[in-house]
Amino acid sequence: MATGTTSNDVKTNREAKQLTASSRLRVNAFSPSIKQGDDSFQDTDHLHRKQQTESFRAQEMGRTAHTMPTRSESGMSKVGWTVVGGLAVLGLFLLLSSGANRYDYTSSPSYLSTSASAYKTATTSMDEVMARCARSGTHHIACKVEHAAELASQLVSRQSRTPQQAVLAYKRRYARAPPRRFEAWVKLAIQHNATIIDDYDQIEVDLGAFRQAGLVGDKLKRRMLEAKLRLPGWELGQVSVVDGQAVVLGPDAGPLSASTLIELLKPVQSIVPDVSVLFNWYAEPRVPHPSAQPASQPFDSLDVSGKDPTSVLGKACPSYHLTPKRSWDSLQPPIDYCQEDRDELGDLHGFLQAPANFHPVNKLVPMLSRSKLSNFADILAPNVCYGHPMYLGYVDKIPWEAKDDSLYWRGTTTGEAQTSATWARGHRHRMLRYVKQLREAASKLATGVEADPFDDIYASNRTVAPSRQSVHVAGNTLPLFDYTDGSVVGALKRLGSETFNVAWNRFVLADEPTMASLMANQVTTDNEDRNEPYKHKFALDLDGQSMSCRFYQLLASSSLVFKQTIWSEYHDDRLIPWIHYVPLDLRVQNNELPMLLDFFIHHPQGQKAASKIASASREWAAATLRPIDVSLYYARLLIEFAELYNPVY
Repeated sequence: MATGTTSNDVKTNREAKQLTASSRLRVNAFSPSIKQGDDSFQDTDHLHRKQQTESFRAQEMGRTAHTMPTRSESGMSKVGWTVVGGLAVLGLFLLLSSGANRYDYTSSPSYLSTSASAYKTATTSMDEVMARCARSGTHHIACKVEHAAELASQLVSRQSRTPQQAVLAYKRRYARAPPRRFEAWVKLAIQHNATIIDDYDQIEVDLGAFRQAGLVGDKLKRRMLEAKLRLPGWELGQVSVVDGQAVVLGPDAGPLSASTLIELLKPVQSIVPDVSVLFNWYAEPRVPHPSAQPASQPFDSLDVSGKDPTSVLGKACPSYHLTPKRSWDSLQPPIDYCQEDRDELGDLHGFLQAPANFHPVNKLVPMLSRSKLSNFADILAPNVCYGHPMYLGYVDKIPWEAKDDSLYWRGTTTGEAQTSATWARGHRHRMLRYVKQLREAASKLATGVEADPFDDIYASNRTVAPSRQSVHVAGNTLPLFDYTDGSVVGALKRLGSETFNVAWNRFVLADEPTMASLMANQVTTDNEDRNEPYKHKFALDLDGQSMSCRFYQLLASSSLVFKQTIWSEYHDDRLIPWIHYVPLDLRVQNNELPMLLDFFIHHPQGQKAASKIASASREWAAATLRPIDVSLYYARLLIEFAELYNPVY
């Protein structure tokens, strides 16, 4: 952004043209006034039950402390599944220990948290922060970066340093004694110099759904057995720990496999009690939060692959959402699907239109998944790719100052079930079509010819339709570039087409008509070196079928990461937007991307802020996103789940 362009000017242009009053999607950097809804949970939230009796609170406080990727991506098949670890029989006995009896959704008071509030809202409103920055002459984006840095510092400073401190912090946070093996976990975490000891609220949210439903102990095991009996084995994996050794049922080929998870669990398996939980190897989540189901209704899995999931997702909307708003919610709230304008949201992301592999179940069942929407009851666990060397790449040895002032992304056409009539609706496709328009517009502003330089570079042997000829192709929901928007035009003149080094590396998951349509309207660059992003100051990360496995590699680099996503992940407790990454709105047509790049490249405050984010994300990844941190999260999750699996009454 040019120094003379004010945030109010940009805000007025963006909001007047693109935003609706009801929309509460990912926060646009140039629209800080978008309403974000309530900052705290409803009183009905199962984690904030203030109505619990004092006697029950005393009872809880007085407890004695106890010493997949998609089938198309991974080649998943029924034949390719195996049991890793050599303890399959022992692993399965935990599930098969009792028969599949009926249960209902009557809440069990002894398993409801009495914590007044497990999630704290921001102590300083964003309006106050912005007002303070305005008085000091700080640009509103640089202001967000500085505020986010303060929040990150607070997150670190409030962590416990000893097991005794961690026990006290746990009791204060959740109003109950910590689970068995908790102190052993804390000692192991401290031994490995873990940064985060106390902030594991996502686990509390995820397991809270089962506590509220009274789905614990034998009921929990019977529900898991019911799922195992009703669903084919290739649909459902399993993670067990038996006598300190992990057992994993799942695909055993490639990095996203049972063997990878076994390796992640090895450093921590000795401190995990005997426990077993289902594991979802699909990329997409599987447990939309269900309404109460009759006890006699059989457990089932729907196949919504390639279909409109709106009805299924809508039925899963409870009165509260299962993804918490955290202390930095004034910077970037999670998407609450149940509160969004679903017509608008449905036009922006492939999963919400036609997911490639979506097999939701009809009852509440404990299942580990890599990501989910706000109204899903899957238990979030780290994707095993986050701990595999192939997805971490090599160390970035290029200093920030030596990198190109450009944005880089390469990927494939995943993210939705593509057809020749619909492929242009997907979130990746919209971003790639949008960036193509930016290159065309930048070329016209510089040379007078609206043409994409990438067409000549990467598709010199074929004809690629320019955006104005393909505006009605394949269900496109993206408007054409608006040359009357003076602020964006000015930014593109300064940036030039070479700033947007974003393209497909290949087309996948497409039949012949779809492939022909893609080829006529898009370019591919072929595969490039995995460390190619390191040459660029800015790296883009986009959802695929679900979350993106490249995220940790990018965060660990010396580049600034732009991330666009609808998904909640396990690490949302410890990654703070605007200091560890820059969030991008799903509505790419609001021109947020070029305005951000212009600010970070050309504005003096932006250059400083960009360098600060790139440095902070690298340091944070080295401290909190190591493979051992992934292992420790699994251990903490399994230890907490074991309290539901084998409760002490």
